[in-house]
Amino acid sequence: AVGTAGDLVVATTSRRQVVVYDASGRRLWTWAADELVIAAPVAVPAGGEGTADIVVAARSGTVTRLDARTGTPRWSQSLGADARAELVVDGVVLVADERERLTALDAATGAVLWRVEPGLVV
Repeated sequence: AVGTAGDLVVATTSRRQVVVYDASGRRLWTWAADELVIAAPVAVPAGGEGTADIVVAARSGTVTRLDARTGTPRWSQSLGADARAELVVDGVVLVADERERLTALDAATGAVLWRVEPGLVV
């Protein structure tokens, strides 16, 4: 999957890695996930200086927020089920999992805000 965070290009690989490139195509960093990341990485405003962070959800159910410039994890949260996709809306990370649940995480801290079971996989 491929996404962007400001002027950075974020790609996930079959080697369970998240790789970030600058605007000229130069690799900046690589981060090893615990499982495949199949959903597109999502940019989250980090505040100040126009920077952004990256949120990725691995098939293992681990959702991680990474500093887009360094690859350093800011937080990580386990869903307890394989993640399917994520979407960031107004400071909340919404993640669907294979147990047909939708979980809302605080984008700043990774804390679980709420979880519902709508009975479908988004």
